[in-house]
This record gives sequence, structure tokens and C-alpha cells, in this order.
Amino acid sequence: ECDTDGITEFKSDFMKNMLCIIAPKTFYELLQISGFAHGTHVWTNNGSGLIKQGYSASDIIAFRDDVFDYVQTKMHAHGLPDTGLAFTVMENARKGFYEKDGIPADEEACLCAIGAEEWFMDSIKKVMYLFPKAQGVACVKTAIALMWYKLYHPQEFYDIIL
Repeated sequence: ECDTDGITEFKSDFMKNMLCIIAPKTFYELLQISGFAHGTHVWTNNGSGLIKQGYSASDIIAFRDDVFDYVQTKMHAHGLPDTGLAFTVMENARKGFYEKDGIPADEEACLCAIGAEEWFMDSIKKVMYLFPKAQGVACVKTAIALMWYKLYHPQEFYDIIL
């Protein structure tokens, strides 16, 4: 609920808008916001629309790892071994291949066979770049530390950032 000016990760108007829309209550939701912002077409015309439809920020794609985990979870739910599909889909989505050329028929058939939902298929066709989650974690951890200083040691915080 504090003002995010001076908090590098969350100080832009773009980030503040996402914070207002999502109203994060957990570290994970802050992390998702970082992924939405650092990827290309991850929030705009994609994640923002899913949030408006009622999806939770925690459940939609923000990072390349989210694509991998989603496909891997679907495969395991169907009792299928990892054939490399999760990695292939993650790499193709994160590089924007599906945005440029669509999902190849064989990959789309595999995704349909494991029960990939329409929102997921639509999302991976929209993103042009997906940030790695580990990098997002590093950014958000730093932001949390800055937020703590801003709240509990404001004089020292402002002495440093000004």
C-alpha cells in the first residue's frame, strides 16, 4: 500500500498500473507482475485481458518457467513421460516463434492431447519474449528490501536515493 516511488522495480507508471489492477498480497503476485512487465506482449493484449476475464495473476503466464511448468504438469496428469515437449514449447514461446508463425500442427496436437486450455494456447501465440523467473526473483527481492527501508527507515532510504 506504500508509494512505490524510489523502488526501481515498481516505480514506472506501467508497473503502478499493474499494481493497482492486481493488488498483490503475496511475494508470488509481485513476482508475476515483474514477469508481466519484463516480457514482451506478456501483459499488454494478453495477461491484462485474462485478468479482466477473472483469471488470477498467479495462474497465467508471466515467465518462460510458467510455460514449462504448465506443460509438464499437464503431461504428468495424463501419465505421460517428459518427451521434451515442455522444453520445446517453453523455448518456442519465450523466443516469440509462435507469435510469428503460430504453433506447428504437431506441437498443437500434442498440447491438445494433454489438455492444454484455450487461454494457454492463445497466450503462447501472443508473447514475443518471456523473462526467466530467476531474474524476476532477484529483481523482486531487491524491491522488497527497498520497500522495507522505505517503510521502516525512511530517512536513510531517502538519503540514499536522492
